Amino acid sequence: MALELDLRPVLITAAEIRLAVLSVVLVIAISAASVLVSLPEGVRMVVLFVHLGSLIVGFGAVLSIDWYGLLWLRGRATLADVVGHSHRATALTWCGLTGLCLSGMLLGPELESPLTLIKIAAVAGAAAVGVCALAAGRRLRSWQHNPPRRVLIFGAVLAGASQVFWWTAVVIGFLAREAR
Repeated sequence: MALELDLRPVLITAAEIRLAVLSVVLVIAISAASVLVSLPEGVRMVVLFVHLGSLIVGFGAVLSIDWYGLLWLRGRATLADVVGHSHRATALTWCGLTGLCLSGMLLGPELESPLTLIKIAAVAGAAAVGVCALAAGRRLRSWQHNPPRRVLIFGAVLAGASQVFWWTAVVIGFLAREAR
């Protein structure tokens, strides 16, 4: 009986997994640090503006990347278009997510609220998925003309998970703001 080796390259490396875990830990640490900060009301409004602006930048970039993916599925864009746009929008996604985390910390989330904890988990999930998306993008760039099906499925799962995480955080943020 011959031993069969799977010589397919991995979709995500051990270093990328460590980076995804680190991103989750950072989101949790930033959230926990929020108990150390208290802002005057005037500054709070500026930070809220930054928070909303970061949402527009980060989530807008994610939506545009996923839109290109849908265009590709419908035959209206090439995979090279999707990969190129994703690569160019990555910095906006991470700037937005970073701005959301830091401004969210300054806004003093109610850490005893189950909804807030779900929102923090959703943001941490979005960060981890973002790191995995970098891995998928790296793979797609190397296989643009004939990507293996598993890479495409991996990308589709990541896009779906990203949407769930981002929309969960947005809806909870809206509900929390309305409750105040």
